[in-house]
Amino acid sequence: MSGDGPTSEDYNRFSGDLLDGSRSRLNPSFASVDFNESRAWSNYQGVSAQLQRRYSRGVAFQMAYTYGRSRDVPSTGMDVGNLALDYGYASDDVTHKVAVNFIAEIPYRPDNDVLRAVLGGWQFNAIGIFQSGSPFTVTCTLAWPRCDFNADGVNNDRVNLPASGTDLGNPSQEDWLAGVLNAADFTNPAPMTFADQQRNAFRGPGYKNMDLSLFKNFDFAGFSGRRSSVQIRIEAFNAFNWVNLNNPVSNTNSANFGRVTSARAMRVVQLGAKWLF
Repeated sequence: MSGDGPTSEDYNRFSGDLLDGSRSRLNPSFASVDFNESRAWSNYQGVSAQLQRRYSRGVAFQMAYTYGRSRDVPSTGMDVGNLALDYGYASDDVTHKVAVNFIAEIPYRPDNDVLRAVLGGWQFNAIGIFQSGSPFTVTCTLAWPRCDFNADGVNNDRVNLPASGTDLGNPSQEDWLAGVLNAADFTNPAPMTFADQQRNAFRGPGYKNMDLSLFKNFDFAGFSGRRSSVQIRIEAFNAFNWVNLNNPVSNTNSANFGRVTSARAMRVVQLGAKWLF
């Protein structure tokens, strides 16, 4: 259940407030007023399939595919009195997702103690995620009368869909960086009306990531004759340094509208050690 508050919604407002040129609010004695109220809702529908090999002979493998749809209403709506206007895809909705992981011990254990200490006890691991893009909404964040089409003093209103609809095709990374949307294609709804664009109607770039790690275990006698081990590990997050772009700028009043201007974290490598006893 998504929440509507606390400190998430201004209830001291109403559509048409600015039509007379000033903002009166419902209660002019107060500015923004919010309170806790459980009136938001969400739902999820999905199906998943999984292929798994349980750990045996030093190898484990798992792959899962999920097709899903998540919809909700946001914490701040265009019209505080009608949350249904903002019912749409959740901001974290992902239609397609493939997740994989595996563990593989390098099965080399020579009889020689020195060789076994150096060449034995290695383990290779991986975790990967490949998924389609997340949704975003095209808005105009200017104040009334240029935007804020319902004139309630909150500048978060959506604009109308272009003639091409919501299908952006299959843009390349170069396309996303250059811009896949044109502000001139979007029209503004008439004053005191709402746009025909559903919330989170568009989809941004996909995401792919592979984390790899290599472990080496050194066994030795511990306290009271018990066996202990030291594990040395090297881990690479986003090991292949794939560029994962964020969603594009979605405010039509921005000079960068339609362009991606940032990306997620690049490759990070870390070394670590662990004593197991």
